[in-house]
Amino acid sequence: MMGPGYPDVWIIATFGFVFSHELAHEFTYADTDEESPWDVLSKSRFREQTRLLQQQYSAYRLMGVALNGVRTSSEDVADNTGVKLAFQAYKELTVNQSPTIEQLIYSHLNYTQDQLFFLAHAQLFCGVYKKESLSDIMSFDSHSASPFRIIGPLQNLPEFSEAFKCPTDSYMNPKTKNTIW
Repeated sequence: MMGPGYPDVWIIATFGFVFSHELAHEFTYADTDEESPWDVLSKSRFREQTRLLQQQYSAYRLMGVALNGVRTSSEDVADNTGVKLAFQAYKELTVNQSPTIEQLIYSHLNYTQDQLFFLAHAQLFCGVYKKESLSDIMSFDSHSASPFRIIGPLQNLPEFSEAFKCPTDSYMNPKTKNTIW
């Protein structure tokens, strides 16, 4: 997947996401755990935010096949949380850093460091689906189809819209953003 020479932003966007995604599952399980430390109000708010996320994902279609946002909601919550936490970690780690040689080199790609973060994140989910197997995949996989593991969380993240200057109320910058945390 990666070797020497990958920029820090790429490593944080990918490994930071995977780590944060898995960590987020611990919180989604707390919602259903009888011995959960969550109070009633916290559980209620989490369930309402999850319901809104389920509606968002259920509206997605890939080659005419609808996603089932209810079935994929645990993974969708983890995806949204994962990219948000990874981006926060990246910003925290780089807030007082002077530009490195790699950042100066990559600046010639005409992308900002924030944009490179989101491109690296999206690359994790690059893939191709065959129409004849898509229905089976979307019926049984607990994860949303790869394009929506990119689109869904990034539509909900204001920092993405800012990085790419997405117009307000456009496809990638909807007015309503579904956030869990």
